[in-house]
Amino acid sequence: MHQTKYRGIITEAGSLTTPPWEPVFRLVKPPIKSVSPFGGDLCFGWLGSPRLYLYKPLGCVSALWKWIPAGKDKTMQYQKVLKMLESIPYLSVGLDVGADFTWMSIMLPNGTLAGKPFKIVHSDPQSRELAISKIKEAQEAYSLKSRCFLESTGIYHIPLLCFLRDKGFDCSVINPIITKNSTNLNVRKLHNDKFDSKKAAKVGLDASLKVSIIPDDEVIDLRNLVRDYYYFRDLQSAVVLKLTAELKVSFPAYRKVFSKVTTKTSLKLLDAYPLAEDLLAAPKETVVEMIRSTARFGEKYALAKYDALRTAAKDAAIFGRALKSNSVRI
Repeated sequence: MHQTKYRGIITEAGSLTTPPWEPVFRLVKPPIKSVSPFGGDLCFGWLGSPRLYLYKPLGCVSALWKWIPAGKDKTMQYQKVLKMLESIPYLSVGLDVGADFTWMSIMLPNGTLAGKPFKIVHSDPQSRELAISKIKEAQEAYSLKSRCFLESTGIYHIPLLCFLRDKGFDCSVINPIITKNSTNLNVRKLHNDKFDSKKAAKVGLDASLKVSIIPDDEVIDLRNLVRDYYYFRDLQSAVVLKLTAELKVSFPAYRKVFSKVTTKTSLKLLDAYPLAEDLLAAPKETVVEMIRSTARFGEKYALAKYDALRTAAKDAAIFGRALKSNSVRI
């Protein structure tokens, strides 16, 4: 089979309708033959057959006739087509999320607001449904799809994000620093929730905007469990430090009796006799039996620990300050 190779791209584009926010004029270009920007040969046949791309941005129908490059240039051509499809305009819905309410602004592709900002009360079902209806009305009025951009504000944006996703909207989370560092829309540098929603909508129109990656539910579950694990470990360390500090004041020599004050035997003794004077007043048989039954190292071990505890308690009566509040805090 004979193939005739050409170097160049023949492009023909036409617009049948005009967007409502662009000037009414038509620019018709005749078919031209230009040098291929990809630096490869274009050919007829299986790789060089003409492809017709139809898309409908803003009510316009455009037809692009292109020769698909042969060989390695085919990937570059596909990437160019994907970028063209990504540039299709959309409605940018900016949401400034708070703890109890959210301000929402809808912006057209040319930066014009579609109506006034709307306040969404999180605890009001009617307010939430009204916000959904406003977005859908704007989609029908301008024949455009919408993209919602929520500022990441701790955990408050998560319920609204899931709610909008369940309704079928394309949602993205943006870093508040990006919104803060964006160009101000006014000279007075106004800062409030209503104005921040406009800035979020304006930032959402930027095609190069970097949005946050939203992990899957399984990843979020694992992250929450790991965070709670380290939280309770830190809390445990704080409680141990607090207990050690109390013993340094009321029972200074107690820490020499046990290697750790948080062992089972130590905690049981402190629960029954928090102060040194309480331990001295307790019967010997009761204390020895408590140590023996808890530690399970035998009678000899229990008697040795009891003698060490009495020595430490007598020393605390000389060098130590035991108050009733120390007993409660221990």
